[in-house]
Amino acid sequence: TKALLSAMEDAREMAILKGRPYEVVIRPLDLSIQITPAAQDRGDSGSGFGAAAPYSYDSWGRAPVDPTAGLSAPDAPKSYPIHREIYFEMLAVNYVESKGFPEARIRFYPNGTSDKFTTIFQRNSDEWRGIHLDMITGRARFETDPYKFQKFVEG
Repeated sequence: TKALLSAMEDAREMAILKGRPYEVVIRPLDLSIQITPAAQDRGDSGSGFGAAAPYSYDSWGRAPVDPTAGLSAPDAPKSYPIHREIYFEMLAVNYVESKGFPEARIRFYPNGTSDKFTTIFQRNSDEWRGIHLDMITGRARFETDPYKFQKFVEG
């Protein structure tokens, strides 16, 4: 929980301070979270469910541009581990369920906004956590009450 909340807060701050979009990339199968500068055009119309290409074309349609090329050490991708006992019950970006995809990408913008994001996960069988990202403010809300997850867990 701390890793995911930290990653989202860091990505939002970086987007605002650097004046360019940043992404939090969650890889549920690899149990990793990474912050990386967003490509200029993800090629997936902003759906955020892992269809992003590693390279994008510039605004003139010229040769592919690597979004991480020439980045200084502070801009290099930053990683956070996910505890090995975590299971994602729900992982939705922009209303698209993404837990079955190899990765989910949540984009944070320079104006402080973000993609819509909701996740519910559990550790062991009795520890449930939920995180909801408000797309207008780019801020996360953290929830621990499993009764609020009932409709997602049963349905």
